[in-house]
Formats: sequence, C-alpha cells, structure tokens
Amino acid sequence: MRRRLGCPVCLQRGASPPFHYLRKNYIYVTERIIDAVLNEGIIQFSKIDLNGIELGKFIFIFTGRYSIPLFFILLLMLNVYRERDNIRRSEIKRMYMLYIILAVATSYQIILLINPFISHSTDRILNLNYIVFGIVPLFALLLGFIFRFKFRIGPIIIVSFLLTIIFSLSMYGAFFSPNISRANMATTYNELSGMEWLFNYKNEDQIRGILGTEGYRYSSLINDAIVHKERLGKDVMWSNAGFVPDHFGYDKNKYFGESSIYMVVTTMSEQLYQTVYKKVGRFNASDFLKLNSDPHIYKIFESLNLKIYKAI
Repeated sequence: MRRRLGCPVCLQRGASPPFHYLRKNYIYVTERIIDAVLNEGIIQFSKIDLNGIELGKFIFIFTGRYSIPLFFILLLMLNVYRERDNIRRSEIKRMYMLYIILAVATSYQIILLINPFISHSTDRILNLNYIVFGIVPLFALLLGFIFRFKFRIGPIIIVSFLLTIIFSLSMYGAFFSPNISRANMATTYNELSGMEWLFNYKNEDQIRGILGTEGYRYSSLINDAIVHKERLGKDVMWSNAGFVPDHFGYDKNKYFGESSIYMVVTTMSEQLYQTVYKKVGRFNASDFLKLNSDPHIYKIFESLNLKIYKAI
C-alpha cells in the first residue's frame, strides 16, 4: 500500500509542504512587516520638506564619503583612458577589474535600498559600506597617480587634504546629528536607572514608547539574554508593536488612546518630533501638555532625561 505524504491542504493546492510553508511565511512577513514599514516610511518621508541649502548639506555630509572619492575615481578613469597608450597593459587590466568590483558592489547596495523584501532605514543600509570594496583600492590608485604629477602645492598636501575631508565627512555621516536630519543620541545614567527601576517593579503590562523600541533596547541592555528573550513579545515590544498612537490619540479622542500599558518618554524622543521631525507631524508640544493633564494616565517616574507613565 502506498502512503501519501504531506498535509491535505498542501496537496489540494498542488504544493509540496516545504514550499507551502515558505509561501505562508513569505505572505505573513510581507503583509505584517514589510508592507507596513514601507508604507509608513513613504507617508512620513513625504511630509519632510528640505529646501535647497538643507538638501545640499544633507547630501554633501551624508554621502560625501562616497560621492567625493567616486568623483575623483571618475576623473582617474578618464585620465587612464586618455593616457592608455602610456600605461602598462597589466596596470590597465588591474584597474578594469577594480572598476568591475566597484560596479558590482554599488549595484548590490542599490538593490538593498530599493528591494521590497528587506525593509530597513536608509542610513543603516548605506553604513553596510559594500561600496568601499571598490572605492578603497581605486582611491588608493588615484592617490598614487597624484604623486606622479608635479603640483605647485605638492602631492602630500593634496592627498592630506582629500583624506581629511573624506574622513571628516565619514565621521559626520556615521553619527546622528541635525546635519543629517537625525537627532543626537545618547543613553544617560538617568535613563538607564529609570528603566532598571521599571523592569524591577512593573507588572506584566507592555512597555510602549514614542520611538517604538524603548522597551526592547533597554531590556537588551539591562536584562540577560535569557530573560530578554522570554520577555520579548510579552511585555517587551519591538518596532511597530511598540509604538504609541500618533498625538497619543488626542487627535481622535479626549483621553490617551491606550490602556493598561507603560509608556516611556525620553527627553531625546520628546524633542525629536518637535525639532528634527517637526514636519512629520506625529507629535507636537500641545500633545505633551495634554498628556500631563490626562486623568487616565499617571506619571510614575520622572528624572532629568526620562518620564515613565502608566495608563490605566
């Protein structure tokens, strides 16, 4: 007697169990996570208005570590093409291979930015720095070519100037600041001690926040790995599940829009939506005033950098 393998649902749909499982998980991840993140990001980014000077500063500082070397590498390519008869063939071959590596690395990074399967913030994708696999060796060749020419101010000064500019832009782009439309971030002792107090004395209600990741990040910092994993998805939430409603729900209701939760508000997150992300429109100063006078939510902890509320 022959045995039938696989679940009836899979066989009725004409799909093997592994492919049915893959299809089911793909649909879940796409509908619940990827689409939600992409749609929310598009809506919020569409509200940000950068004028010409701000946009130019953002592009120069955030992408200068890539754009400046790429500009000079392009000049190097044009010079190599023009002087190809005077350059050894083996050297030209080596350059062409490096340009192919640069093209592949750049294409891969662009695919990561625009693909619909991996949704992540733009700065984190760019900071993966796959493009440097092609930029670094080509830029090193460029600096070598500079030493072949006789400039009035000297090759060492030119090379030092280029490296200083690129290194400075790399530092500016790597750390959050208003120059790249990101608020300065730091975890203070007041935040850490307040969140440690909360984890020690709270009940099983969830921790939410303006940024959505407060509970997860502080739990990962304070609790050991086993405890953190046990709490994840129960009282410690991540990303969309950890958000509180825009305007705390005051745009639709008279009182706070959630119940039976703890809400964490850091000074950084409170100022973030009133300065850097002001045009996004998630929170404003009047929302925080209403929050402090709302009888349905109580402030149970306050320090210089942290406020913790309990919604009843």
